[in-house]
Formats: sequence, C-alpha cells, structure tokens
Amino acid sequence: MKRDVAFIESFEAEQNTQITSAEEARQRVYFERKENLVRDDASKAVIHPYPFAHLEYRKHSRLLVSNWGKKAGFDGGR
Repeated sequence: MKRDVAFIESFEAEQNTQITSAEEARQRVYFERKENLVRDDASKAVIHPYPFAHLEYRKHSRLLVSNWGKKAGFDGGR
C-alpha cells in the first residue's frame, strides 16, 4: 500500500481579523430617540404635580417613539 506523506516545518496562519471590543465600541453608533404620549379624547389624564417635574398618567395610552438621528458627541456626528 503506497501512501503520500508530507512533513511541514512551518506555516503562516491567516491574519486574525476579529474585531476587538474596543474597536466595536468605536464603531458603535448612537441615535437620539424621543418618546411622546399620543393624546386621544377617550382617555383622561391625571396630573401629579411633583416639586421638580409634573407627571402625566394616561391609562392605556399610546407612545410615539421617533428617531432624531445620530447623537452628537458619541462618534463625531453632528
């Protein structure tokens, strides 16, 4: 039975192209997101007048979530 055998003294591995966590953090993009209550005439609002901020409570109300673009200061945007 004839077999081919090769002996390898050294080899070059492929370049490691994994992204490190530091590089991933630099590439991450943050967006400014705003949330607003959608008012409808069917639900009543209860206002809680706390000293530094007034809280508006509406049972089963809907939220409008909007994207306002890239946040300034995180990745050089705007």
